[in-house]
Amino acid sequence: MESPDAQKAAENKATGVNAFSLKGFCSWRNFAMLFLVCGLSLWINLRGITTGLPSAERLEVSLGGAAVMEKKLPEIRAAVTAGLGNRSEFLEKNNPDNFRQLAYFSPYFDQLRTFNPDEFYTFKSLRNMAEKKTINPGSYIYGPFYFYQIGASLAAGRATGIIGPVKDSFYYLSHPEEFARFFLCGRLFTVLMATLAVAVTFLIGYRIGRLPLAAFAALLLAFIPLFSLASKFIKPDSVTVFWTSLVILFAVPVLVRSNWIYYILSGICIGLSAGCKYPAAVNASYLIMFHLLRRYPEIRNEQKWVVRDDLKLVTAGGISIAAFLLSCPALILDWTTFRGDFQWAQGAARTGDIFVNMFESMVSYSYDALFYTVGIPGFIVIAGGLILCICKPGKIWIGMFPGILLFLFVASKGADTSDAYLLPAYIPLCLMAGRFVFYPKNLVFSSTAAVLVIIGTFSYSLAYANIASAENVRTTAAKWINRNIPAGSVIGSSLYPVSYRVAMVSPEKYRLVNSQIDGQKIFEQADYYVQSSFDWSSQSCPRRFIYGEEAAIAPWSVKVIDFENVPRAFFGLLPLKRNHRMNHYFEVVAPVISIYKNTNTAKPEGK
Repeated sequence: MESPDAQKAAENKATGVNAFSLKGFCSWRNFAMLFLVCGLSLWINLRGITTGLPSAERLEVSLGGAAVMEKKLPEIRAAVTAGLGNRSEFLEKNNPDNFRQLAYFSPYFDQLRTFNPDEFYTFKSLRNMAEKKTINPGSYIYGPFYFYQIGASLAAGRATGIIGPVKDSFYYLSHPEEFARFFLCGRLFTVLMATLAVAVTFLIGYRIGRLPLAAFAALLLAFIPLFSLASKFIKPDSVTVFWTSLVILFAVPVLVRSNWIYYILSGICIGLSAGCKYPAAVNASYLIMFHLLRRYPEIRNEQKWVVRDDLKLVTAGGISIAAFLLSCPALILDWTTFRGDFQWAQGAARTGDIFVNMFESMVSYSYDALFYTVGIPGFIVIAGGLILCICKPGKIWIGMFPGILLFLFVASKGADTSDAYLLPAYIPLCLMAGRFVFYPKNLVFSSTAAVLVIIGTFSYSLAYANIASAENVRTTAAKWINRNIPAGSVIGSSLYPVSYRVAMVSPEKYRLVNSQIDGQKIFEQADYYVQSSFDWSSQSCPRRFIYGEEAAIAPWSVKVIDFENVPRAFFGLLPLKRNHRMNHYFEVVAPVISIYKNTNTAKPEGK
């Protein structure tokens, strides 16, 4: 078995008619490896897939059971009928009046939410479409094509019996375990798309470097914790990675062959990826770069700047736009709302010099990737692959660099915990990592290194999957509060209570206040404070190393207890305890919940 750089398909030598093709793929060995890779990916994606789902236990712990909810239902029904919660994501955050009623009902609504704050947003949009019998989601933070795919998965779940007959929406407030089936059905779809993305990455690796590169790159992608965690939740990230993988698969042959079919298929997939998540429009860079790199000798030697062959690229661009609009017709039919939502998203972008932000993001994401989101083995080979492809750039790798940089640009426009925006870029990064691993001439050394990296990266993903399978610390913290904090105590939080930020407890048993709505004076008079790592302030890379988040909420407060389920990589040997905020996938699965006591007002625990 030769290294990928020595094989017939290597980038600088691949000029024959079969270069970057799938010719020879149909063999039992290749299919066996592909099925093994997909099976492992599917297993790690499914492990912990039920994390944070609504349940009867949560209802009991938070509110005291279904009977309490039943008493509140008439009041809740009246509020929802009046429009409470519609497009709440777009409310002005600095106006506390916008959130008073939401905060009052939040502990009750919370019984239908998961611990991922964005999943319920998807369901709100789908409910709006179903009730109004419209293709307009009503809000456009994500592309409509994403909603259509999740909606189709729910329809499939209804047809297969995973979801029972749909009941009145208020029925599920007191039967949350039945509503959990809707979330589970949507999550199964994202698991499927993530697994298919791994399969397509395998095919891309085979195009470039045959079986060794294919197996390594696909397994590395499958076992990266950030990727495997994203697959467990209803979010557009995994779906976007799948369509991105198809873009690259169809665009790679353009480097050596000018076939219409590759331009057409790439163009379609570019449009569909943008229909899931708008920034994925940067996937067009792959097709553009591979086309220009094939044309470069002609441009350099013959000064042919524009030729008939360029029409294919222009046509692919038109097909991309058409595919985007056809998959997202709501953008045209509801243009005013879409424009407003798009401007809102742009207004929420990070300010400051973009190059400074990109550098700071790259450093911060690298720090998190090394220790948490990718893991030490995976980070080393990915960094090595980047350096190797910069020092010894072949055409195939040059064509992938703009896509990686553009996704870094997109990520740097958000908060410094926005590294999930980089997920589509991990496809070329894993391919580059494979080139680095198999670059040495010594086959035994390369193969051993590949196996160790895959096993080591798998241990990180397994660590987080095990945490996802266990009881979430939000529930553990809520149980502790119910046992140890006296009824009638005032419990404060920085923002209004939702379960992804605080351990949700009953407003019938405790008085819940927050500084966002009730003001700092009332907040300071609370008996206890609940803080989660979701509330932690953003940290630059130096502060991640040095300071962390150990400061008390106020001079008169003292920490009573921390709740944290620490993942342990390398099969239990390395605790992944962190001291700063992570991106939301990690915060959902493994948050830190802290209970503080006001030494001036609080009664002893358990009294």
